[in-house]
Amino acid sequence: MRLSKLVEDLEDVKSLLPGYGWFPGPGDSLSWWAGYSDPFHIVVTAILVQMSRWDVVDRVFRRLLDLRLVEPKALASIDPGVLEELLKPLNFRRSKARTLIGVSKLLLEVDVSNLDVEDARRILLRVKGVGRETADSTLLFAYNKPTIPVSRQLRRMAWRYGVELPEGYEDARRLVLRELDYNLYKLKLLHASTTIIAREFCRVKSVRCSTCPLSKGCLKRVYGPEVI
Repeated sequence: MRLSKLVEDLEDVKSLLPGYGWFPGPGDSLSWWAGYSDPFHIVVTAILVQMSRWDVVDRVFRRLLDLRLVEPKALASIDPGVLEELLKPLNFRRSKARTLIGVSKLLLEVDVSNLDVEDARRILLRVKGVGRETADSTLLFAYNKPTIPVSRQLRRMAWRYGVELPEGYEDARRLVLRELDYNLYKLKLLHASTTIIAREFCRVKSVRCSTCPLSKGCLKRVYGPEVI
Protein backbone atom coordinates (compact mmCIF):
# COMPACT_ATOMS: atom_id res chain seq x y z
CA MET A 1 0.00 0.00 0.00
CA ARG A 2 1.20 3.54 -0.71
CA LEU A 3 0.94 4.44 2.98
CA SER A 4 4.26 2.67 3.54
CA LYS A 5 5.65 4.55 0.54
CA LEU A 6 4.47 7.84 2.04
CA VAL A 7 6.25 7.09 5.32
CA GLU A 8 9.42 6.14 3.42
CA ASP A 9 9.34 9.46 1.60
CA LEU A 10 8.67 11.33 4.83
CA GLU A 11 11.88 9.83 6.19
CA ASP A 12 13.75 11.73 3.49
CA VAL A 13 12.30 15.09 4.53
CA LYS A 14 12.30 14.77 8.33
CA SER A 15 15.26 17.17 8.54
CA LEU A 16 12.73 19.96 7.91
CA LEU A 17 10.76 19.21 11.07
CA PRO A 18 12.96 20.86 13.74
CA GLY A 19 12.37 24.20 12.02
CA TYR A 20 8.68 23.78 12.86
CA GLY A 21 9.06 22.57 16.44
CA TRP A 22 9.17 18.81 15.91
CA PHE A 23 12.30 16.89 16.89
CA PRO A 24 12.42 13.37 15.43
CA GLY A 25 14.26 10.78 17.46
CA PRO A 26 13.82 7.13 18.43
CA GLY A 27 10.24 5.92 18.55
CA ASP A 28 10.12 5.93 22.35
CA SER A 29 11.59 9.43 22.70
CA LEU A 30 9.31 12.08 24.17
CA SER A 31 11.28 14.92 22.60
CA TRP A 32 9.35 14.79 19.32
CA TRP A 33 6.70 17.19 20.63
CA ALA A 34 8.43 20.60 20.84
CA GLY A 35 11.42 19.00 22.52
CA TYR A 36 9.54 18.35 25.77
CA SER A 37 10.61 15.48 27.98
CA ASP A 38 7.80 15.65 30.52
CA PRO A 39 4.63 13.73 29.54
CA PHE A 40 2.37 16.18 31.35
CA HIS A 41 3.83 19.09 29.40
CA ILE A 42 2.82 17.29 26.23
CA VAL A 43 -0.67 16.64 27.61
CA VAL A 44 -1.16 20.31 28.48
CA THR A 45 0.09 21.68 25.16
CA ALA A 46 -1.92 19.10 23.20
CA ILE A 47 -5.05 20.58 24.77
CA LEU A 48 -3.95 24.20 24.41
CA VAL A 49 -3.03 23.89 20.74
CA GLN A 50 -6.55 22.99 19.61
CA MET A 51 -7.65 25.73 17.16
CA SER A 52 -4.76 27.95 18.26
CA ARG A 53 -1.40 28.90 16.78
CA TRP A 54 1.63 27.19 18.26
CA ASP A 55 3.55 30.41 18.92
CA VAL A 56 0.68 31.68 21.07
CA VAL A 57 0.39 28.33 22.84
CA ASP A 58 4.11 28.33 23.57
CA ARG A 59 3.91 31.80 25.12
CA VAL A 60 0.95 30.85 27.31
CA PHE A 61 2.54 27.55 28.29
CA ARG A 62 5.77 29.23 29.38
CA ARG A 63 3.77 31.65 31.49
CA LEU A 64 2.11 28.68 33.21
CA LEU A 65 5.54 27.14 33.73
CA ASP A 66 6.83 30.34 35.34
CA LEU A 67 3.87 30.21 37.72
CA ARG A 68 4.59 26.55 38.48
CA LEU A 69 1.15 25.52 37.34
CA VAL A 70 2.11 22.83 34.85
CA GLU A 71 1.65 20.05 37.37
CA PRO A 72 -1.44 17.87 37.82
CA LYS A 73 -1.97 18.89 41.45
CA ALA A 74 -1.66 22.59 40.68
CA LEU A 75 -4.07 22.53 37.72
CA ALA A 76 -6.51 20.17 39.42
CA SER A 77 -7.03 22.64 42.28
CA ILE A 78 -6.85 25.98 40.45
CA ASP A 79 -9.88 28.23 40.25
CA PRO A 80 -11.35 27.94 36.73
CA GLY A 81 -11.70 31.70 36.43
CA VAL A 82 -8.03 32.24 37.26
CA LEU A 83 -6.96 29.68 34.69
CA GLU A 84 -9.27 31.17 32.07
CA GLU A 85 -7.58 34.53 32.54
CA LEU A 86 -4.15 32.97 32.08
CA LEU A 87 -5.37 31.32 28.86
CA LYS A 88 -6.87 34.57 27.56
CA PRO A 89 -4.62 34.78 24.44
CA LEU A 90 -5.98 31.42 23.22
CA ASN A 91 -9.15 30.53 21.40
CA PHE A 92 -11.79 28.71 23.49
CA ARG A 93 -10.00 29.53 26.73
CA ARG A 94 -13.00 28.70 28.93
CA SER A 95 -13.45 25.20 27.59
CA LYS A 96 -9.70 24.61 27.57
CA ALA A 97 -9.43 25.67 31.21
CA ARG A 98 -12.08 23.17 32.21
CA THR A 99 -10.53 20.45 30.10
CA LEU A 100 -7.11 21.02 31.68
CA ILE A 101 -8.63 20.82 35.14
CA GLY A 102 -10.56 17.66 34.24
CA VAL A 103 -7.55 15.93 32.71
CA SER A 104 -5.37 16.89 35.68
CA LYS A 105 -7.85 15.38 38.12
CA LEU A 106 -8.03 12.23 36.02
CA LEU A 107 -4.26 11.82 35.87
CA LEU A 108 -4.03 12.16 39.63
CA GLU A 109 -6.39 9.20 39.95
CA VAL A 110 -5.31 7.00 37.04
CA ASP A 111 -1.84 6.00 35.89
CA VAL A 112 -2.43 6.14 32.16
CA SER A 113 1.09 4.89 31.40
CA ASN A 114 0.20 1.45 32.80
CA LEU A 115 -2.99 1.05 30.79
CA ASP A 116 -3.54 -0.68 27.49
CA VAL A 117 -3.85 1.90 24.72
CA GLU A 118 -7.54 1.26 24.12
CA ASP A 119 -8.37 1.44 27.83
CA ALA A 120 -6.36 4.66 28.09
CA ARG A 121 -8.29 6.12 25.13
CA ARG A 122 -11.65 5.29 26.68
CA ILE A 123 -10.69 6.93 29.98
CA LEU A 124 -9.29 10.10 28.37
CA LEU A 125 -12.33 10.47 26.16
CA ARG A 126 -14.53 10.69 29.25
CA VAL A 127 -13.07 14.14 29.95
CA LYS A 128 -15.20 16.87 28.41
CA GLY A 129 -13.19 18.66 25.76
CA VAL A 130 -10.92 15.72 24.93
CA GLY A 131 -11.77 14.46 21.47
CA ARG A 132 -10.32 11.53 19.62
CA GLU A 133 -7.54 13.47 17.92
CA THR A 134 -6.40 15.03 21.19
CA ALA A 135 -6.56 11.68 23.00
CA ASP A 136 -4.62 9.90 20.27
CA SER A 137 -1.92 12.57 19.91
CA THR A 138 -1.53 12.70 23.69
CA LEU A 139 -1.22 8.93 24.03
CA LEU A 140 1.19 8.63 21.11
CA PHE A 141 3.58 11.43 22.06
CA ALA A 142 3.25 11.65 25.85
CA TYR A 143 2.83 7.97 26.71
CA ASN A 144 4.27 6.12 23.70
CA LYS A 145 1.05 4.26 23.06
CA PRO A 146 0.63 2.96 19.48
CA THR A 147 -2.21 5.03 18.09
CA ILE A 148 -2.57 7.85 15.56
CA PRO A 149 -4.74 10.97 15.36
CA VAL A 150 -6.65 10.85 12.07
CA SER A 151 -6.58 14.55 11.31
CA ARG A 152 -7.96 16.39 8.30
CA GLN A 153 -4.36 17.11 7.32
CA LEU A 154 -3.48 13.42 7.32
CA ARG A 155 -6.55 12.55 5.25
CA ARG A 156 -5.86 15.30 2.72
CA MET A 157 -2.21 14.40 2.26
CA ALA A 158 -2.89 10.68 2.14
CA TRP A 159 -5.58 11.12 -0.53
CA ARG A 160 -3.38 13.32 -2.69
CA TYR A 161 -0.59 10.80 -2.27
CA GLY A 162 -2.83 8.00 -3.48
CA VAL A 163 -3.87 6.50 -0.13
CA GLU A 164 -7.61 6.00 0.33
CA LEU A 165 -8.42 6.00 4.05
CA PRO A 166 -11.80 4.70 5.26
CA GLU A 167 -14.39 7.37 5.95
CA GLY A 168 -14.89 6.51 9.62
CA TYR A 169 -12.34 7.76 12.14
CA GLU A 170 -11.87 4.44 13.94
CA ASP A 171 -11.68 2.42 10.72
CA ALA A 172 -9.05 4.80 9.36
CA ARG A 173 -7.07 4.72 12.59
CA ARG A 174 -7.02 0.94 12.71
CA LEU A 175 -5.98 0.70 9.06
CA VAL A 176 -3.02 3.05 9.59
CA LEU A 177 -1.96 1.14 12.70
CA ARG A 178 -2.04 -2.17 10.85
CA GLU A 179 -0.23 -0.84 7.79
CA LEU A 180 2.54 0.66 9.92
CA ASP A 181 2.66 -2.38 12.19
CA TYR A 182 1.98 -0.27 15.32
CA ASN A 183 5.51 1.14 14.99
CA LEU A 184 5.90 4.18 17.25
CA TYR A 185 8.58 5.80 15.13
CA LYS A 186 6.57 5.54 11.91
CA LEU A 187 3.38 6.71 13.60
CA LYS A 188 5.09 9.76 15.09
CA LEU A 189 6.85 10.57 11.84
CA LEU A 190 3.59 10.30 9.92
CA HIS A 191 1.71 12.65 12.23
CA ALA A 192 4.47 15.22 12.69
CA SER A 193 5.34 15.39 9.00
CA THR A 194 1.82 15.47 7.61
CA THR A 195 0.88 18.20 10.09
CA ILE A 196 3.64 20.46 8.79
CA ILE A 197 3.51 19.58 5.10
CA ALA A 198 -0.27 19.92 4.97
CA ARG A 199 -0.05 23.33 6.60
CA GLU A 200 2.86 24.68 4.58
CA PHE A 201 2.46 23.01 1.18
CA CYS A 202 -0.44 20.59 0.81
CA ARG A 203 -3.15 23.10 1.65
CA VAL A 204 -6.85 22.90 0.98
CA LYS A 205 -6.42 25.77 -1.48
CA SER A 206 -3.39 27.65 -2.81
CA VAL A 207 -1.33 24.48 -2.75
CA ARG A 208 2.42 24.73 -3.21
CA CYS A 209 3.17 21.59 -5.16
CA SER A 210 6.15 23.13 -6.94
CA THR A 211 8.04 23.61 -3.65
CA CYS A 212 6.64 20.66 -1.68
CA PRO A 213 9.40 18.22 -0.67
CA LEU A 214 7.08 15.31 -1.49
CA SER A 215 6.06 16.47 -4.96
CA LYS A 216 8.03 13.78 -6.81
CA GLY A 217 6.07 10.95 -5.21
CA CYS A 218 2.68 12.62 -5.06
CA LEU A 219 0.21 11.15 -7.54
CA LYS A 220 -1.93 14.28 -7.69
CA ARG A 221 1.11 16.37 -8.59
CA VAL A 222 2.80 14.01 -11.01
CA TYR A 223 -0.22 12.74 -12.89
CA GLY A 224 -2.54 15.70 -12.73
CA PRO A 225 -2.82 19.44 -12.15
CA GLU A 226 -2.13 21.00 -8.81
CA VAL A 227 -5.04 20.18 -6.54
CA ILE A 228 -7.15 23.02 -5.19
